[in-house]
Amino acid sequence: MFNIFRASSTIAHVLSIAILQVTEMKKCVIYQEIEAQGFAQGFAQSLEEKRQEIALNLVREGINVYFIANVTNLTVKKVQQLQQNQQSNP
Repeated sequence: MFNIFRASSTIAHVLSIAILQVTEMKKCVIYQEIEAQGFAQGFAQSLEEKRQEIALNLVREGINVYFIANVTNLTVKKVQQLQQNQQSNP
């Protein structure tokens, strides 16, 4: 019986050390930079998707490609690709 309590006590101690290490790692500057970089990449990707969605809506409305490129900050080539895709798949 004593060994079971001792083993569970040891496991609890190891787990508490692991939790503390993870907590400390999250405080680490490198971890924070990696986390921030992942957030920034995800944000940039969603922003790009939203810009393309807006451009596609403007293409559907028949707005000039150069105007769309200017207001969405996409390249003219990208807007033309969206336009071609729209014409292929109405």
